[in-house]
Amino acid sequence: MNKTAKGNSEVKQIIAQLGQVYVDILGGMRGPEQLSRWLTEETYLEVANQHCLENRARARKGEANQREFFAVATAETFPCPKNTIEAVVIVKSSNSVRAISMKLNKIYSRWRVTHIEII
Repeated sequence: MNKTAKGNSEVKQIIAQLGQVYVDILGGMRGPEQLSRWLTEETYLEVANQHCLENRARARKGEANQREFFAVATAETFPCPKNTIEAVVIVKSSNSVRAISMKLNKIYSRWRVTHIEII
């Protein structure tokens, strides 16, 4: 395996892990602080707000936090300008499939998620 292929494989692994944690956060199984080191401040606030809204909606309906396990099916990165990574992570459960879109930018020599959402 050449150096570029190995690097791309490692990037996809990290992207897949970020997607897994994100879907667990929205399902109420993890707190948004578990992604904080990877998110920009603005993105963290969006994820934390979304987490809160999802928890409130479940509480209003009398539902428990997500007990459905989502597993990463695929993670793909796409060509983009230097110091940017755009990716899609597909996660599956026994009942549904979700796609997570994310964009990472290199900020002060560290990769940060500047956008993440379920599409």
